[in-house]
Amino acid sequence: MEVNPLSVILVKSDSKGDRLLFRYPFQVQESTEPSGTRRKNPYTLPVVEDLLQGSSLPSSNISKGNLTGFTDEVLSSLLAVKSELCNRKFELKVNDVRFVSHPTLLQLRTKQDDSGIMLVNVVFALQALASHSVVKCYHDLSKRMGIVLKYEEKRCGYVSEQTQLMTSVHDDFYSNNPGAAFQTILEKCSLAE
Repeated sequence: MEVNPLSVILVKSDSKGDRLLFRYPFQVQESTEPSGTRRKNPYTLPVVEDLLQGSSLPSSNISKGNLTGFTDEVLSSLLAVKSELCNRKFELKVNDVRFVSHPTLLQLRTKQDDSGIMLVNVVFALQALASHSVVKCYHDLSKRMGIVLKYEEKRCGYVSEQTQLMTSVHDDFYSNNPGAAFQTILEKCSLAE
């Protein structure tokens, strides 16, 4: 069984809402429809018989060792937890993927947010069948990363600066090309590295 994570995901939640800031690897999702079945008119509906007799949706969210089948919006909704779940182990299993993290609540040094509080969640996506010891190691790593981010935010406003940079890159690039947005974030943000 593989001990490497399928994906590493960074999610934030503050008074402005939930946001997936970064995910690695960040390949652009291809359509799950076969190339011959694409509809030419986006306003048409597929024939019901075709849906019932066609191939079923993939039951696995792992393809070639990578996380698939989750949009960034879905991951943001799943992984940006409420403040009541902060500073404790977070584990969520969806199909054949287990998301493991330790959400951390930060007191922001800069007051870019109305409340001055931000939840940061460094999440590792693992195979659902990963052993207990592997899950424990990734939870511990996420917890330690949260401690470091809390310290760096208090020391110099590092998390505020990095999340603001990631958000501005998303606003500039994401609607046209999500892959380019994540690539730009990887180049510009030390937190993504």
